[in-house]
Amino acid sequence: MNTEEMIKSLTMKNNDNTFVLYVCSIIRTITALHDLINNKLANKEAERGTDTKELSKEKKEAKENGKEKETEKEDEKKDTEKKD
Repeated sequence: MNTEEMIKSLTMKNNDNTFVLYVCSIIRTITALHDLINNKLANKEAERGTDTKELSKEKKEAKENGKEKETEKEDEKKDTEKKD
């Protein structure tokens, strides 16, 4: 067997193996980035959900507080009317 042919075949085999590792590494990286993006989107959706829940609670509390204030104002008006 010729030494030059042996060197050439080993070099080609080494290049092929290195190329396979490179492609696998790229695929793994792309998959990881895809998972990160999906996770980020899921976290944003979860935050929006909690934000809307908090806002709705705050709105309900504000309405209740507003109603309480209105009744207090009405009571004060009645008290002032009675005094007059």
